[in-house]
Amino acid sequence: MSRLREVVRASVVAIDAGGQSTARVHAEIVRAALAERGLGADCHVVSPGNPRIPLNDEQILEWYAGQLLAIVDGGTWFAMNAWINCAEKFAGITPA
Repeated sequence: MSRLREVVRASVVAIDAGGQSTARVHAEIVRAALAERGLGADCHVVSPGNPRIPLNDEQILEWYAGQLLAIVDGGTWFAMNAWINCAEKFAGITPA
């Protein structure tokens, strides 16, 4: 399991059990893990270099992680529940 996947999984579980303050803390942890890959919020809307090539599993995980940052940075808390509910579909992570 990649370090990013471990970080995102731990964050999904913690955020699911916590609230906005927990999400803010974990967003910073995820932000650091994405920064190690040179990425940030809203990364990978399409496959780099060719929008017709589907994203691979790691790119989808990176996109999903970037969405957490976009939610927290934008204060769009209504989207957090959907983000948690999509953990398995987009990141291959079962929250609990």
